Amino acid sequence: VASKKHPAVKSMECEACQATVHMVIKRVKETKTEGLTAPEALTKVMAEKDAICDKEMEFYAEKARVKPEKLASRCKDMLKEEGYKSVQDLRAGLIAGAKRTGLTEKFCESRCDKKFWAKGEEPWKREL
Repeated sequence: VASKKHPAVKSMECEACQATVHMVIKRVKETKTEGLTAPEALTKVMAEKDAICDKEMEFYAEKARVKPEKLASRCKDMLKEEGYKSVQDLRAGLIAGAKRTGLTEKFCESRCDKKFWAKGEEPWKREL
């Protein structure tokens, strides 16, 4: 059960989850500029999730001061689709145009004991 994990592991799960949601939203928005609809953009992003997690999580890891491999691994695990209601909820929310805060709270609620990052607290906004 996620809530019984060591606090450092739980914190990493929470940070990885929030970074994953942010990254997916960012990539879907970028992909939509190619003239795709939201469902088409999301399908394309999810099809490339392993490569995206490997590449994109380097940026988040540097800002969050954690190993990129750990974030990439957690990103891939979190985005496995078959049978995961949280991924289905994330997909439905993205297609519906839900805000990042709502998507993060719904997708990451089981992974985060602490409050979610407020705007401006996100690691990707940190100066190195």
